This record gives sequence, structure tokens and C-alpha cells, in this order.
Amino acid sequence: MDRISGRRAAPAGGLTPSERRVAELAAAGLSNQQVAAQLYLSVTTVKAHLRAAYAKLGVASRGQLTRRLGAGGLARPAPAIPGQRLSLWTI
Repeated sequence: MDRISGRRAAPAGGLTPSERRVAELAAAGLSNQQVAAQLYLSVTTVKAHLRAAYAKLGVASRGQLTRRLGAGGLARPAPAIPGQRLSLWTI
């Protein structure tokens, strides 16, 4: 389903870098608390980024988010960099 609850899907570049990082970590299976710790954000900020990403991507759940990011080619594994902790994915 490309469109949920009247939301229009954003083009591939529709997310801000912060929204994209948060969405990709959430799509990878991390909880809001884990995403917040990984990116040094508050849980409230993570929730705000996810709300914005859901609206821009036209999704209503993490499952749909995972499928949308995978199908749209937005998420890709990050190269292994020793000591890097900021993200499991690159933009």
C-alpha cells in the first residue's frame, strides 16, 4: 500500500537527515529508547522525528516504515568503522 490514511508519500529525498537517521534505526528494529541512546537524543525528539517521517513517507507503523525504506532504497548498511556509534545506517 503506497498511501495510508490520506497521507501522500514523500519523494526519496523528502526526509531531513535527522528524520532519516531516526527512521532507519527504528526500521532496523531499535526501540525509541535505543535510538535515543544511539543518537544522543531525547526519546521525545525521537518520537517527533518518527511522527514527521511517518507523515512524509505515508506510513502508519514501524512495519510499513521498514518496508517503505527497504523498497525505496533509502536505507543501506553503513560501512564498518571502528569506534563509530552514531548510526547503524548511512544516508
